[in-house]
Formats: sequence, structure tokens, C-alpha cells
Amino acid sequence: MKGLEGIVDRLAKAGVAGEIWVNGSFLTEKIDPEDVDILLHVQADFYNAASNEERDAIDWVDSNLKTTHKADSYVWREHQRRPGDPDYWEAEWERAYWIR
Repeated sequence: MKGLEGIVDRLAKAGVAGEIWVNGSFLTEKIDPEDVDILLHVQADFYNAASNEERDAIDWVDSNLKTTHKADSYVWREHQRRPGDPDYWEAEWERAYWIR
């Protein structure tokens, strides 16, 4: 829990606008799970326009914090899904992947 709290604290202090999705044994009845699996979900437009502090915090989560915070951490930079956009189907695939 301490590792997760540290991650949330850094993202909040940096002003990152997004969601943290938590998964894995951390959400089960397992006593003292060894780690937490997290996904930081941010909009690609936010990431592209982010300040250095915001972007550094997001990239830090994307570096996988297994050894320092006991967190398997990933980032999903969600692109807008508008029919007709060249990246529409890639964005649809990414959404399906992370929701699954």
C-alpha cells in the first residue's frame, strides 16, 4: 500500500489528470500481496500538452516501478476515437486491450 500511495502522491503533486486502475492479487483476499498492478490512464492530448513535471511523472510510472514501489505499472495514453481518423482502429484496439 505504501508504494501505491507514493505513486498517487507524486502524480497528484505533479498535477497529472488521469485515472489509476488497480488490478492483480492486491484486490483479492490474499494476505500481504507482494505487489500491485496498476495502469495510469491519461488522454493522449493531455500527455502531448503536459508540462515537464507532468510528463516526467507519467513517464516515471511507465518505467515500471516494480523494484522501487512494488508496482507493475503501465501507462495508457488514450487517443481520441473518432471514425475517419487514421488512428481510429488502433485506438479502438488499445481500449479493448486495457478494458479486457
